[in-house]
Amino acid sequence: ASVMLGQETVMHLDRHATLKVDDYIGGKKGESGQIDLQRGATRTLVKNLGSNIVRKNFFIRTKAAVMGVRGTEVFV
Repeated sequence: ASVMLGQETVMHLDRHATLKVDDYIGGKKGESGQIDLQRGATRTLVKNLGSNIVRKNFFIRTKAAVMGVRGTEVFV
């Protein structure tokens, strides 16, 4: 499955992934969110919104770690 968050964040989930969107706010001035990956894996693309827009505060939480992501592609 693929999940589109806001305008510039795409999460591709493996077939057994379970996630919970704790918080996600989008707007003209930027986006922020907290995702709880409860099970499985995800490949996520978080694009940098540019210097004119407030950067995203995008966090992916797992049982073992919490990652803050800004403008990159991650595999969790």
